[in-house]
Amino acid sequence: MTSYRKFLLYAGTSLAILLPFPGRIAYGIFALLHFTVSVVLLTLMLHAINKMDIKPLRIGICSLELIALTIFFKQLLVMFCPVAALTIGFSFYLPAVSSVAVVMMNFKKSNSIKQNCLENIKKSAVISAFCLVIFILRDVIGFGTITLPKWQSPLVIRLPEIPFLKPGNYLTAFFATIPGCLVLTVLVFFAVIKIGEKKCSK
Repeated sequence: MTSYRKFLLYAGTSLAILLPFPGRIAYGIFALLHFTVSVVLLTLMLHAINKMDIKPLRIGICSLELIALTIFFKQLLVMFCPVAALTIGFSFYLPAVSSVAVVMMNFKKSNSIKQNCLENIKKSAVISAFCLVIFILRDVIGFGTITLPKWQSPLVIRLPEIPFLKPGNYLTAFFATIPGCLVLTVLVFFAVIKIGEKKCSK
């Protein structure tokens, strides 16, 4: 995969997960867990379709699988944390859509199931780690809290106030918004690139 295609893959899938979800760590964990499971199951499904030689039905079967998985995952979330399920709403389908991009761009018929699964899990782990950093920064800076998954409703831990970063002021509140999420994502993305370039030059 070329660097340009990698950029499109990471940027597109990350934004599809980050933008529609509230900037809370708990919601990010739910989204990324669903994303990772979708990547693995979709990879296995594509291998099964190739083995059964029913490629013309691939799009329909994969779509049904992801819809069924999302509905099942959403019902589990309704039982575990109804507040989170209500807040997330239909955004929960977007991690499944993002998994399609990861799997389709990395799927190789010549590879074994194990090879494809490991490769796709590595890609999803990189995307998940990047997204989790953004969720943490938005929660801490934008809301002044750390929000963790908990039975019935997320656990919200209020952080001590930091000078110039008090929750509610214009600077910090901006990062809790969608435009703020875009700015933060770009800043972190370029920071990661610069760190990678410095490591490669050593």
